[in-house]
Amino acid sequence: MLYSRLETPRLYLREWHESDLEDLFSYAADPDVGPAAGWPPHTDRSVSREILWQFMDKGEVWAIVDKKTHKSSARWVCTPTAEGITPTAAVSGMCCPKLSGGRV
Repeated sequence: MLYSRLETPRLYLREWHESDLEDLFSYAADPDVGPAAGWPPHTDRSVSREILWQFMDKGEVWAIVDKKTHKSSARWVCTPTAEGITPTAAVSGMCCPKLSGGRV
């Protein structure tokens, strides 16, 4: 998938960068985040780095970035179904850290 930048007044979605490692590890290490999404909490930055490389390689995972802090605070996934991504078929999901005030 080719990335485009999607924006809201407060957030934007973009491709992942290697510089996002600390942000990814910060929320992926939280024991209340990963298990809810089906994966164990990251215990080491090398785990997060491997996942980050997968995000960058596949191009199916978007970083959700706060415009004020410029931190990648969550991720959004759009993956192909068995038929591929079509106008009527794709799988979508989101993983984010604990919400603060009801926001990502």
